[in-house]
Amino acid sequence: MGRSVVVLTFTENAARTFEQRTRPLLSERRPGQTLPTFSTIHSFCNRLLRQLDLNYTERQVASDERRYAVLDGLLQAENLWSSDLDYTRLVADTLIPNYRQQPYLHHPETPEAMATWVGVDSEHAPLLLKLPALVNAYDQALAAAALIDYDLMILATYRLLKENPSLLQRLRQRYVYLIEDEAQDSNTLQSALLALICGPEGHWLRVGDPNQSIYGFGGADFRQLQNFADHEVSFPMAQSNRSSLEIMHFANAYQRHFAQDFPSSLPLEAGFKNPENGWIWVKTYAHLQDELQANLQAARRLLAEDQSVGVLCRTNINGQWMHEQFQKAGIPSVLHHDRADHFFQTDSVKTLAQVFEFLMQPHQFYCYQQVLLMLGVERRTLKLMLNPDIPVATQMQNL
Repeated sequence: MGRSVVVLTFTENAARTFEQRTRPLLSERRPGQTLPTFSTIHSFCNRLLRQLDLNYTERQVASDERRYAVLDGLLQAENLWSSDLDYTRLVADTLIPNYRQQPYLHHPETPEAMATWVGVDSEHAPLLLKLPALVNAYDQALAAAALIDYDLMILATYRLLKENPSLLQRLRQRYVYLIEDEAQDSNTLQSALLALICGPEGHWLRVGDPNQSIYGFGGADFRQLQNFADHEVSFPMAQSNRSSLEIMHFANAYQRHFAQDFPSSLPLEAGFKNPENGWIWVKTYAHLQDELQANLQAARRLLAEDQSVGVLCRTNINGQWMHEQFQKAGIPSVLHHDRADHFFQTDSVKTLAQVFEFLMQPHQFYCYQQVLLMLGVERRTLKLMLNPDIPVATQMQNL
């Protein structure tokens, strides 16, 4: 049954944690029974595209720096800039992700039409008017450089499955059970893709907390999770094992005071093994530098008392910046983030895992194909060598 289950998470660390916690629970598997597939939604889509769509076979994931560089060049060519907004990051991180999710059939073509569309005159109308052309030029630039970004992974996968019913049917037969973690941060396109994969006969479990939705700027919409819960069977879970009672009481009081700002009114409850109470200090800062200096001061004081210090940041970029500031201040720090190298995620370990999986289950054509791909065989060569309708044993004899 394991092969028919796929667990999709928001980060690679979460996928690894799911797998590490699941293995002991399935330690007494029946012969031939395998573990579920654990992956981020983007890795899942990227694998499908590399395996099934020649247009994306050789593409590499574009780094943030590369994405920004491409868009910066396109914006400069159009003489688009702003004195108070970083257009490059605005387009890359907000406008393009939102645009790709919406079928803009009648995009405004004049400043007047744009003002009517958005409801107000804006000095940024020239940027919004050229957004369709910018997105098209950006996608062409990615294709020319053999690159792909995270939003395009989901969009291209959705189009691939939508336009190939037989391929979609095979995928549905393979993955009958789908578990989606952090579903409150799912956007319209991601929800549509997962609904497409599940189909009318599939089983889709969505896990999330509307109050923790933090990616609205990139198109995430917690209301999709709420609507899903309204139309399907839902299981409200309020227990938390990760916070002390003091923190939960504070969070519940904060939620009650600002109830209009929280999608869910479900209060937190103590679990089975909550950590001991600590201390809470809540403070706001008018400027980023003030907050930085407070963090540095607190870190120095705690380190002087032989305490360990952890600083949580909203994004990897913020974490990188904070790490650099700590180093400049002479405070020893180690950067941990989702994209950090991990031994079990290295190419060599992944290749060995695929080799052993094929050796243990040689009837799995998919494993055999993946081994050859990871060993450097080009996909075009595979198409000439392999036929999925012929048993692997026969193919090996022919080779």
